[in-house]
Amino acid sequence: MGNISNVYTLLEAPEEDLKELESKGVLAGNTLDDLQAMSVKEMRDLIKKLKNETEKIVKAEVKNIETEKKALIKEVERLKAFDPEGKDASWCIGQMQLVNELADEFDTALRRFMKDPRILEHPELQAKVEAIQTRVQERFRLFVKEWDEYVNPEAQ
Repeated sequence: MGNISNVYTLLEAPEEDLKELESKGVLAGNTLDDLQAMSVKEMRDLIKKLKNETEKIVKAEVKNIETEKKALIKEVERLKAFDPEGKDASWCIGQMQLVNELADEFDTALRRFMKDPRILEHPELQAKVEAIQTRVQERFRLFVKEWDEYVNPEAQ
């Protein structure tokens, strides 16, 4: 580059563009010969354009990062309810496993009984199954009511 002012102006280009110039010999589509032939004003205009483009890209990326950050903060707040800090839930692990196992066993037993084609031949057994169904529904409704009263008393 013959003009020292262009060299100084070129130093103000965004880092990514300077890396491209160094590696490929091209700056914003201009070869080294094109850059050497530019006037100081043309070089300044080119650098200003590159800076503006870089600023737009950075602003868009910052906006995306801020949006993602807000979403992550919201998700962390939502998840805190499921894992409150400083609370040890190890005391209930065994009990929860037992409850889950019993619920699965109960569900499996009911479904096996229900799917047995022989049940269709016994109306009295069908009535007993319906009685069990009613009793389970009532017990579960009572459990939900008591649970809500215990865990969310202010909602009552």
